Amino acid sequence: MWVYGAVASTDALGDGLDRDACAQAGTLCRRTAGNTLSGMRPRSLRVPTAPEPDVDGRLVRIGVEHELCMWRDHERVDFRSLLPQLAGHIAALDPGDPRARRLPSGVALTADGWEAELASPPLPLGPDAAHDVDRLLRSERTELNERAQAHGVTRISGFSTHLNITVPDHRATAIGRSLLQTCALGLAAVTEPTGSSGVFVRPRRGRLEVGGEYVEGERLVAAIILLAACVRGLQCGSAPQAHAPRALASREKFGWFVPPEELEPSVLPGVWDWAREWCLELGLDAGPVDRVVNAPHPGAECSFGGDAIEVEPLRTHRRLRPGGVSAETEWLTWQHVVWAFHDPHGSACRAVVPVEQEGDFLRALDSGALDTPVERMLRRRGIRRAPRPAAC
Repeated sequence: MWVYGAVASTDALGDGLDRDACAQAGTLCRRTAGNTLSGMRPRSLRVPTAPEPDVDGRLVRIGVEHELCMWRDHERVDFRSLLPQLAGHIAALDPGDPRARRLPSGVALTADGWEAELASPPLPLGPDAAHDVDRLLRSERTELNERAQAHGVTRISGFSTHLNITVPDHRATAIGRSLLQTCALGLAAVTEPTGSSGVFVRPRRGRLEVGGEYVEGERLVAAIILLAACVRGLQCGSAPQAHAPRALASREKFGWFVPPEELEPSVLPGVWDWAREWCLELGLDAGPVDRVVNAPHPGAECSFGGDAIEVEPLRTHRRLRPGGVSAETEWLTWQHVVWAFHDPHGSACRAVVPVEQEGDFLRALDSGALDTPVERMLRRRGIRRAPRPAAC
């Protein structure tokens, strides 16, 4: 999946590794300053494949990305210049995005062009998941606002929202196309105010992404619930009778874009009549969608305040373990998290953890159950072969 220096898979690490403990931690790999293990060539890290979600939703996860505009009075602020001042003390976590930081709550903060972006971690779909995502983003948005005010920012406004939901790779394109043709206009009726710039549907690795205008609060909760219900129904082979909008190729990434003139709020009641059954089958609360079906969209302004919350399996702050070993997130994707361990002598190893196992991994890490296998990985030295004498 990626290569970060010279790494080796666990298959070649020998019997010095406590594999039972390693099973809790994901896949551990080791890199010792500038060297590969004896006889190995640098290669990409082999990442364990997370199980595909069952159609009953037990392994389905949802997540939301919010893009925000920063203002000093009437002038836009380029968040790329502000981010180092607000979060420069947090290590960058993504070699593909050197600005990305993982906050202690598990939310990722980065700059997407001029805009600030807060991305929730993928949370297991359940009765409280949509509300948890909304509260989590509100909490981080509030702290971001307070920190930005100290640097002259006078206002934050919403720019866009991206909804994400787990879909197996081999079905992502087909389900995305079906969602576009049958449910996208219904979803847009929940998220899009007057003056929308349009919506997009993108198949991504292990998920679908649906994007549009900024939305928070009850309408964000309703949109997450409606999206989950629609995807559930489509995966089961059902679909509502709905008008298929004219769609264009999505900008920047593969997918489809529905221009604003194609949006039609009147389709929402019909889509919801079909999706409500799937919502209830998933054990989700239909109330948030019921309340917005016939309600005019009020527009969306950023709101702030509320208590900080913790959502399992988070608390993803940097750790210090015995012997001065540090542990922190180094890479974050929809399906996996990479935790890097560094000791004071310059050795490092990494744990590649499926996101659904990160809670167990962090509990094992904090309890000390992983200290011994990590210590062994860091202590192990590559065996250097003696050079052969030159042939006469």
